[in-house]
Amino acid sequence: MKTTKTTMNSVMSNNNNTVEVKDMRIEMYETNSMEAIKERIIDGTATLKDLTSMKDVKEINFSKCLRKINMIQRIYSGGSAVGACTIVAGNMYTVELTEENMHVFKDAISNKILKERANHVPYGESIWVEGYNMFSEFRFETGQYYVYYVVTNEEMRLLETKIAGMDYNSVTLADLQALQADLPPFVRSWQESSIDVSKDKSKVFVYNYDHFFSKIDVTSTFLKQNMDNITMNLKSIKDEHRAGKTEFNFAIELPLTDKVLPDMLGKCNMAYKEATEDFYNNHLSRLYGMSNREYYRQFANDCEQYPELALYINQVFTLIKQSFNDEAGLAKEQYALLRNAIYTKAVEYGVEDLTKVVRIAVSVAMRNVKMKDREIVIGEANVDNYKPFLVQRLFEKEYEVLRTNKPMTEELTLVWVEEGIEITEGDSVDFVNGMSTYGVVEVEELFTGTAYNKGGKLVYDIDVYEYEETKSVVTLETFAEEATAANLVADKGQFANEYFNNNNAISVAGKNANVLANGKTLVGKTVSSPALKGNYTVEQTISFETTENRARVFLVVLA
Repeated sequence: MKTTKTTMNSVMSNNNNTVEVKDMRIEMYETNSMEAIKERIIDGTATLKDLTSMKDVKEINFSKCLRKINMIQRIYSGGSAVGACTIVAGNMYTVELTEENMHVFKDAISNKILKERANHVPYGESIWVEGYNMFSEFRFETGQYYVYYVVTNEEMRLLETKIAGMDYNSVTLADLQALQADLPPFVRSWQESSIDVSKDKSKVFVYNYDHFFSKIDVTSTFLKQNMDNITMNLKSIKDEHRAGKTEFNFAIELPLTDKVLPDMLGKCNMAYKEATEDFYNNHLSRLYGMSNREYYRQFANDCEQYPELALYINQVFTLIKQSFNDEAGLAKEQYALLRNAIYTKAVEYGVEDLTKVVRIAVSVAMRNVKMKDREIVIGEANVDNYKPFLVQRLFEKEYEVLRTNKPMTEELTLVWVEEGIEITEGDSVDFVNGMSTYGVVEVEELFTGTAYNKGGKLVYDIDVYEYEETKSVVTLETFAEEATAANLVADKGQFANEYFNNNNAISVAGKNANVLANGKTLVGKTVSSPALKGNYTVEQTISFETTENRARVFLVVLA
């Protein structure tokens, strides 16, 4: 160290600084005025040394402090044992006791108190006696109900006596639950004592909590302490996804053992776990599986067997995309109508198995389908260009069944089950109007059919392919008002829009039943529909203006 006398004197002469010599090093720090320290307390930057230097100052307005909690933390005594008390004693009354886990609880009671004895005295009545060490009060002016407990050394000795009267081998679940029910006032008292004793060593009970109990592990605290050991099988899911698999089972693995007992907060932890797994496995996993484009390659050629239906679906897709230009867009009811129209059209075209319809829709969504020179041209499938939204929006439930290869179910609400009747996993029950055929189970819904136990819930399979017959045609192009059979002048849908706004009569005409007309008035060309050839009343039309360089698509519902 090299310090001149002049420098030393200069430093020492400064009234706002002091010098300490430590290990041959000179350290300087400010000992500012009380007013400066007050300012630091108000703005929340004061140190512990600042705060302790102000112990005799009473005029600070702490309400003006900008960082109150931060300042309080500065003066908090870390020597308090309240945390340890809460974990050890608190766990004893928050744990959920059962016949299976009571031995862990029993072993946590001091073996100096609970031990093998010749005679067993049940725990019996509560320590807390109304009017003696427990007092109740109802305040009419506020509507509040209070219960006060008096906890003294005498109550501590009484607790010890009741525990000591029990035999370790004979103690029952009821004994331990009765003991557990008496603990909250004791735990609260030990907590308060743990805080007070850091200030006044004389404020102690004759017995501390560790005289009675040792630490047990409960779910909530154990998981908090072992967070690094909680694992999720995300890596294996990603690996399976890359390999082209679509079935995933998300699981959160907790490092719990039979020595870790469930507690009230721990039940919340487990509920979060189960909800997370359920949400992922029943919702997110399907979306994740859909992100693997290779999965859809199996549907690439499904539309080729039914070209007319493929063209019809393609036009419906175009109509949906055109609706995006309208702020209102398609309503939920309109999507349902389009779905019904597609299924009806599929039956017209001879599709007997309705499960094929959504497969055809998936196939259409990854290619171009158009009419060229009176022939339907189906372009080459491009899996990378697949757009699932259109299919999902129209066939929400069917799409899920297609993706999971599992039936979709609805849950029933149990109202009553006859005593002694147990419905185990996979068991089925037949219902008529909400009552089982044997009269032993009742549900809230007026359900008729067969339900079964799935994951602890009573469910039934939904027919996702059910639909309402909706006869319709969809336009491929529209004609101008001056169009004739000899001169088919096309437009962008202007005349067709005007026509349907003012007329409700239409004919499906032409050699191939692919022309919409009214007498000599030609409206548009449609996908061929021989089954619908004839005259109709228009029930409604769905169409949207488009900024694209193509004609508006009209879906015409026929009454």
